Amino acid sequence: MSSATFDGNARWSNGTAVIAPGSPQLAVKRQAFPGIDGEYELNEGRRALTIVQTGMLYEFASASAATNLANLKSAINALAGDVTAGTVGSLVDDYGRTFANCRMSSFQPGPIRRATSGGNDGYYCAYRIGYVQATGAGAS
Repeated sequence: MSSATFDGNARWSNGTAVIAPGSPQLAVKRQAFPGIDGEYELNEGRRALTIVQTGMLYEFASASAATNLANLKSAINALAGDVTAGTVGSLVDDYGRTFANCRMSSFQPGPIRRATSGGNDGYYCAYRIGYVQATGAGAS
């Protein structure tokens, strides 16, 4: 099992990540004709696939609680920056499945909480990231 990445970068590597792709759906255009039974249906390919990533970000590496908090806030800001930038890249999950042409559409961090691990005071927060995969690109 490898570490999940987006556009070759594992910004959440100091935490956990669960990546769950949605169900693929066909885009179909339907045309009904009054007075005639049935309807005309035109297949327009696959709709954009939505992918959700959930997990936990944490920072306990430093003996300084202030440093750990600053590092966690930096990681949160970097993820928020990916949404703002509209970066398109490949999303690779922990099992090596690759979802090409994905754009990070949302990032929702939970509240930052304080905890102690290995004698270091650190911080953690849950998060949720939404991705949209461009049509025509499937997981490999």
